[in-house]
Amino acid sequence: MLSPTGLRQSVIGGADNFQPVKIPVKNVTASAFVQFGLYALDLTQSDGDVTSIDLALSSLIPVATANMATGMLCVVQSAIAAGDVGTAIIWGRTKMVSNGSAILKGSPLKGVNASHKVAIATIATDRFHGIALEANGSVDATTIQCLLIAPYGTF
Repeated sequence: MLSPTGLRQSVIGGADNFQPVKIPVKNVTASAFVQFGLYALDLTQSDGDVTSIDLALSSLIPVATANMATGMLCVVQSAIAAGDVGTAIIWGRTKMVSNGSAILKGSPLKGVNASHKVAIATIATDRFHGIALEANGSVDATTIQCLLIAPYGTF
């Protein structure tokens, strides 16, 4: 339970209520992963080297339509070479790579099929995984501050 001082610090910004939840992960693909890219845990064990539940819970694969709907997406915190290990965030404040379209602060963000980037989601039809905490006025792909709120996606 927060004390009045702790609550005041939390509300004013003295504490971050959205500390990221980090997990160790392995890139099980033949391609390098990009820092702040969005990837999926291989829960369906689609990669031939992922042969158990324990491996599936720490093995990353690229985002695809199927795992956007049923998989758990996460954001890698540094580039991860093929076959190497790193850290990913499954919930909390992080950066994400935008897909090159303008994003407004507060926009819901979704994964993009066959990409490590995020795009603006349509609330009524798209499953979204994060919220933009800052605007990206550029049409260039950049990293923006985001809140990863639903690694499984939400409508």
